[in-house]
Amino acid sequence: MVKASGSWHIWVDTGGTFTDCLALSPEGCLQRAKVLSSGRLRVQGEAPEEDGSIRITSPVPLPDGFLDGVRLLIPASGEPLGTIQSYDTATGQCRLSPPFTPTSQPGSLLELDFQVEAPILAARLVTRTGPGHSLPPCQFHLATTKSTNALLERKGDRTAFLVTRGFKDLLLIGDQKRSD
Repeated sequence: MVKASGSWHIWVDTGGTFTDCLALSPEGCLQRAKVLSSGRLRVQGEAPEEDGSIRITSPVPLPDGFLDGVRLLIPASGEPLGTIQSYDTATGQCRLSPPFTPTSQPGSLLELDFQVEAPILAARLVTRTGPGHSLPPCQFHLATTKSTNALLERKGDRTAFLVTRGFKDLLLIGDQKRSD
């Protein structure tokens, strides 16, 4: 077991589709999470109950209160099915407002929309910190392939690169390591 230095160490890589997170807890335990780069989490939904609630199965453990106020959506259309009012971690049962009868089939994919950026969602999942609470002290390392991919694929808006005097060779050097 590796010991961390009293705070979380969190590494996040945001890609075009998924955001991956690896974290080391202060106790030295490794945690992992994978979320959609849209800041959503895919779950499996079952047929709704008569009271308008629905049972979901998440790929990651969700702590108590973690889903309060989160919107449940149909992925393809983004159609909201309701807002989660309560979630039972033992059974996976969600009570929604308003209660609904979804058009999706049992076992269909649904998305939880947390309305936060994907790196924050991933950090909240690994630290088990619910919405409305501050993240614990952490050293946060963020990387992204979104920008690199956009440049390589020549997608997105036209851009300009500006540097101050003395740094015109920055793109040739690639980083700040200057041996001479």
